[in-house]
Amino acid sequence: MKQRHLLRIALLLIIPFFSVKSVAQKPKHYPLSKAFLEGFSKRLNDSIPSLGSFIISKDQQIVYEQYFHGADRNTVFSIKSVTKSITSVLAGIARDQHLLPDLSAPVLKQIQPKKRKINSNLAFRFYQYSHPAIHWFPFR
Repeated sequence: MKQRHLLRIALLLIIPFFSVKSVAQKPKHYPLSKAFLEGFSKRLNDSIPSLGSFIISKDQQIVYEQYFHGADRNTVFSIKSVTKSITSVLAGIARDQHLLPDLSAPVLKQIQPKKRKINSNLAFRFYQYSHPAIHWFPFR
């Protein structure tokens, strides 16, 4: 039981390092014609039935923001495995800037919990995959 709590705490401490704060912004005007944007929106809407939103940003400003198939800016999307790619990119950037050790380094050596009864071999690179080398037992 204590292992599960320590693991949760470790994950809660690690996740903010890989999170990007996202705030809704008003789209900035860029020289894209109204005809182009309308055609682009129609093609997206017609060709991808599961698409909920499409946002383009440039220079930290939203250039294009459109929602589809009943979604709006308050819709919560199930992004699932998309975060693996984002986490990998952020980990690579943090590594290049020497904010993270070697990605094979054990995470617990960086956060140093008081007791190390959980798997102390969990490396940063494991968080780039669906399974961070944690033994999981399904509910019975």
